[in-house]
Amino acid sequence: MVKKSFSILNIIAVLVTSMAVLLSVPAEKADAATPTIKEKVNFTYSESSNDDKTSVPDFIFSPNSSKSASINISAKSGKVIKSLAWYTKGDTTSPIRSVPGAWLDKPSFSGSDITFGTIATLKASGGSPYGGVYYWNRSSGTDEWKSSYEEVRFPSSNNSACPPAPKDKWGYKAYPNCTDDRLQLTLTKDGKYTFPSDFSIAALKKKIYCR
Repeated sequence: MVKKSFSILNIIAVLVTSMAVLLSVPAEKADAATPTIKEKVNFTYSESSNDDKTSVPDFIFSPNSSKSASINISAKSGKVIKSLAWYTKGDTTSPIRSVPGAWLDKPSFSGSDITFGTIATLKASGGSPYGGVYYWNRSSGTDEWKSSYEEVRFPSSNNSACPPAPKDKWGYKAYPNCTDDRLQLTLTKDGKYTFPSDFSIAALKKKIYCR
């Protein structure tokens, strides 16, 4: 029997977002000429040797379900932090959520936050064919099962290495109960991985993942 092969890949998709800080003059200096400013914050994601940051722009693919972001905001003369939040990359008008920590009204801040990814199960079809099966046959009125493939480790279930098996309704061994460690199959992936059409992240639906 020949069967068309396919390969399954489970990965975590982490959307790369941005972070912005709103800096303003303290209340007691509200008449100061220095205006309130909003600026992007540089942060560093934790990394894994298996991370993929190049296959699809704006996404990190990783076996890890979350990423830790290290944050370090230096003090600016005469200003304190009024807001620190995550935003969609390229947008600093609609915050996704605030960053946890004791940063409010502080001139500087160092901390970390956790972002969670979305698990994706990808399938690559069109690989090289594989397979072949062998079967066991038992003649009527006997306990012995014989393999149709002589290269298996135990071609007969009468081998002492094959444990006893339950009896069938006729009182004979219901199945061979032999374990074979000599059969190996090498699967070759020729096709590309593709995100499912119903994936929860719209930007990745049906997108090809080439890794």
